[in-house]
Amino acid sequence: MMGGLPEQVANGTNRVAILMQTAYASRVYDRHERLDRRALLFLLAALLPGALVGVYLASAISPGHFRQAMGVLFVAFAGLMLFQRKLLTARPSRPAGSRVGAAMVFFMVGVYGGFLQAGVGLLLLVSMAAFLGRDLAASNGLKQAVVAAWTLPAVAWFAWCGQVSWAPGLVLGAGNLLGALVGAKLAIAKGNRLIFSLVVIVMVATAIHLLWPGR
Repeated sequence: MMGGLPEQVANGTNRVAILMQTAYASRVYDRHERLDRRALLFLLAALLPGALVGVYLASAISPGHFRQAMGVLFVAFAGLMLFQRKLLTARPSRPAGSRVGAAMVFFMVGVYGGFLQAGVGLLLLVSMAAFLGRDLAASNGLKQAVVAAWTLPAVAWFAWCGQVSWAPGLVLGAGNLLGALVGAKLAIAKGNRLIFSLVVIVMVATAIHLLWPGR
């Protein structure tokens, strides 16, 4: 839970902060000319429809099942990230598969991102490394932009469903903005290894909290 909020309300409330953070970070990447707009259009075309499906599913699932799904998925993605470390930290390689296959993969990533949001950055980074041939530093700006794009309608939907608590969301968003201010510039300067280490640490800590909340 987030400050005693039910899981679904916490999920919706968190989107307010995510929107503030990713919108600002996207602007930083764009200002530093680290945002490939052509690749961004392709990603949005594939991800947005899936994200809208995921948002609907997240608003409809039972709270107990939602929490269990969150914990299991965090463990799985932390393991995946460690397993795929070479793919994520290596220099860009030749993209795998066809554009149609890549679009299908990104659609499914969108479904997950709309459903949960947390951990979707890992899926995006792995998918962009494999299907677009991009490393972490190059992918991070695109990740921020596409997450901002689908989070805007997600916030509107969760708010309509009564699953957003605005005061905590705006307070959390203020903290996220500060993190985005520092983090985006560090990511641009330091590159792959810093991003990889931070994501693994956050995912493992969150999985432990979700699966063993009393610890």
